[in-house]
Amino acid sequence: MIKKTVWILFFLIFLLLAATAVLPIFGIKYYTVITDSMTPAIKKNSLVYVNTKIKKIEIGDIIAVKTAGIPLLHRVVAFDEGYVITKGDANDTPDAPRPDEDIIGVAVFHIPYLGIIFSRQYLIIIVVLAGLLYIVGARLFKELKKKEVGDDEGEKKTNI
Repeated sequence: MIKKTVWILFFLIFLLLAATAVLPIFGIKYYTVITDSMTPAIKKNSLVYVNTKIKKIEIGDIIAVKTAGIPLLHRVVAFDEGYVITKGDANDTPDAPRPDEDIIGVAVFHIPYLGIIFSRQYLIIIVVLAGLLYIVGARLFKELKKKEVGDDEGEKKTNI
């Protein structure tokens, strides 16, 4: 039972990693939310997938916008002649207007709390640790299996 659960967990993690690696081919990028500005719609440390090919943006859409640093992920509240005005759901005031060409794309879905794993600074560490965990778990499982087989054989020998 434990072996099956571990395999399912590793399969799901692998599937998620593979999908996240392949999605940019289709114009979908991922970002990790680092603030609570979009709470309750999107919580801090969520993994957000943004479609960069969507060109039609409407008021109420959550969009990613280029900034000098980390992209801004906020809701569109207004348009103003070549500019978009956004606001975080948890913020009291709207952001400064941004030119339309700074729009990266529209958020299409998000997975709460999974952004921690995909944070660029931790991704390599987590992948290495997952690999090590798998190797150690597989060896431990083999040793436990050997011990069970040895115990069963020992019981049979003493009963004869």
